[in-house]
Amino acid sequence: LMGVCPKSGVMCHGKCKGEHNKTAPDNCVDGSDCDVEFLEVALALPSLKLELQGGCQWYKVSNVNEIFEIFEMLKCSYMFVGGSTSKGILKYKPPPDVYIDIN
Repeated sequence: LMGVCPKSGVMCHGKCKGEHNKTAPDNCVDGSDCDVEFLEVALALPSLKLELQGGCQWYKVSNVNEIFEIFEMLKCSYMFVGGSTSKGILKYKPPPDVYIDIN
């Protein structure tokens, strides 16, 4: 699953940590020194992992196998998100720790 680099804001596999790649997104100071092409982001895998404020996580999956991979990692509450998932009058209490986007 891919995540978003907190410094550059681009998609990242999280494999670029370390000194071996000085222009990797994780090593960016302000995002302008990243050696990331638009095509790399545009053609990125449709899977995604985001860390949200408050400690929640958001996963975007591209196939059923990824859902089961997430289940193996998780030991907390989750909610599938698909289509028009509105809360309306009834609120989820407490909100889930993980959202899994299955669109």
